[in-house]
Parts: sequence; structure tokens; C-alpha cells
Amino acid sequence: MGWWDVKDDAEREQWQFVPLVGVGPLRFGMSHTDVARALGRSPEDLRRRSSALDVKHEGVQLYFDVQELLAGVAIDMRTGPQVTLDGTELVARVPSVMEKWLENYLTAKALPFYYAGNYEPGSVDLGFILRVQRADDRLLTRPLFLNEAWADDIERIPRNEWAIH
Repeated sequence: MGWWDVKDDAEREQWQFVPLVGVGPLRFGMSHTDVARALGRSPEDLRRRSSALDVKHEGVQLYFDVQELLAGVAIDMRTGPQVTLDGTELVARVPSVMEKWLENYLTAKALPFYYAGNYEPGSVDLGFILRVQRADDRLLTRPLFLNEAWADDIERIPRNEWAIH
């Protein structure tokens, strides 16, 4: 797979997003050990990959809070799993289309729509920010899923997350 290549959906793991609870096999509040088990890895393998609070795992960026419990999960749009919310695929999609989808989805549920960080659409009530990532000359969606505390206070999200484009 080349630097700018984007996996087809058929090649990706398929995960579900449960707002404020977790994504795929991961649940917010899991320890490093629990996350490692859920991903089929050893805790030592995950710890070797990065700092205790910022762990990379094959298309997934994991963020841990100061108690070292899982608080955020970002999906790499090129290589990460495909994540769905109520049947809608969220990863590697056209940002303008997904922004409109999210606005309609939230309106139908009578939930507020807002823009976070870099004017990226999101929902505090869902614990979700629809970020973007570059693939050659295209920008595609790179969702960031958050626990309730981080969704309510995006200042807790590590700075390096905002540097990823």
C-alpha cells in the first residue's frame, strides 16, 4: 500500500460506534491491558508504540486520560477500520457530504450541531468530531470518538491530534 492509497471498505475491519460508550471492540474507560486484549495485542506491544497517553495501533490512534484510561479513538482514514453509526459509514468519506449528513442526523434527534477545533463538525452529545485527513489531493473523513468528559471539554484532547491532517 502506497503512502496516499486508501483501503477499500471491503479490506477494512468493520466496527460500530456507540456514542459516548466506545467504538468497535473498544470501550471508553478501558485500561491499556484491556485495550491490548480487545485489539489482540500484548500490553507491552502497545506500550512500546508510544507514550502511555498516546498509542498508535494499525490505523487507530488511541488517547488515554491522566488516569491512563481510554478517552479517545481516532480512525486513520487510509488504513483504519470502517466505522458505522446507525448504518452510515463514517471513515474516508467526502467531508461536505458527511457534514450535511451529521447536521441532518442531529436535527432529527433534536441534538445540537457544532464546530470544533479546526471548524470540523461534531456533537458533544454523541462524543464525536468529524475530522479530515489528506490523501494525495483529497481530504476525506477521519472521525474522532470521545468519552463524555473529553466530548464536553475538547481542551483535554492532546494537542498532537489537532496537528493531524
